[in-house]
Amino acid sequence: MREFVKWAVKPAANGRLAWKMDPAIRNLRRTDAAARPIDLWVPYARITAPVLIVRGGDSDILARARRNGCARCWPSTRLVEVPGVGHAPSLLEPEALTAIKSFCLGLTKLFP
Repeated sequence: MREFVKWAVKPAANGRLAWKMDPAIRNLRRTDAAARPIDLWVPYARITAPVLIVRGGDSDILARARRNGCARCWPSTRLVEVPGVGHAPSLLEPEALTAIKSFCLGLTKLFP
């Protein structure tokens, strides 16, 4: 249990613990259509807008190789990794916030 806690939570500013991932990720259905593999490369390749991928550095769901494949599939993909975080960064980490602000600023230049 101690190892799970080290992996799953982190200290929060209020002195308590916070999830390193979205707790709802554990509620995914693993039966019916959700149990079948889905090839998302085709729809991903059709995206025409810039994409920002914010990946938790310790994610066991989105592998680095898959993330890199996204960047190869669509050259305007921007990749940011939040170190020490599991699959779902809160997007409040300094790395995530900086990336999001920069990404949005770039969008305002592309789409004034």
